[in-house]
Amino acid sequence: MFRPVLPEWDSSYPDPVRLRREVDAMVDSFVEALLGEMPNEAIQGIYLKGSAHKEWDSPIDYVPEISDVDIHIQFYSDESWPKSIGTFAQAVNIQRAVEMSYLSKIREPLHLPRPQLMVVNKLMKDIEFIHSPRSTVRTLYGEEYPIADYSDKDQVKRVECDRLLADGAYMDGLALHVIDRPGMYIRETLRNLVWRVSPVGPRALHLLETDTELAWSVNRTRVVSMLSPNPPKDTDGRREDRRR
Repeated sequence: MFRPVLPEWDSSYPDPVRLRREVDAMVDSFVEALLGEMPNEAIQGIYLKGSAHKEWDSPIDYVPEISDVDIHIQFYSDESWPKSIGTFAQAVNIQRAVEMSYLSKIREPLHLPRPQLMVVNKLMKDIEFIHSPRSTVRTLYGEEYPIADYSDKDQVKRVECDRLLADGAYMDGLALHVIDRPGMYIRETLRNLVWRVSPVGPRALHLLETDTELAWSVNRTRVVSMLSPNPPKDTDGRREDRRR
């Protein structure tokens, strides 16, 4: 029976303490740039989410320059964000400020964390957006992150199934995205692949009847363990139940 073997942090991997410090510097730099380039009173909140914020128990929990540093920003008004960051000039100014600030904080970085800025107002218009568990989010500025509503579990599962099917269709055509990407050109394909693969574990857990908040709160190390045919015992001696 297949049992996943997870890598352990050792000298063959970058120092996680140093990586975390660099991630925090990128987060701080982005918040400074956003607040410095737009009217602060328009911002409802800025939040850090995803693997960059969760605990790192093994190297799969944060992969330098592959894992995203997910920063979400929400405005009080849907009309505010295009005025604040909607033009090319505004975006370039923010990008420049972020880079200069980061390099001033980290003189000899091990890596350049990959930030991903998402505008919540736009997400909520474009897709059926479901908030993350508040425990997995750090409020960087403004109001506390909203409490997610998972009361309609079937609806959440339908959204997850739709996204799994869409991502599966992309994977069916992956060969044609790879065949003509030598050298540095493969980065584009890798980027498009990563954000589709990353949420598969939590979605699988949820569809296997794991509690919604638990499925989306754990890091990848625990996701892999919970999906294992023989999940490890938890701290009080019982086996983790992947169907709870």
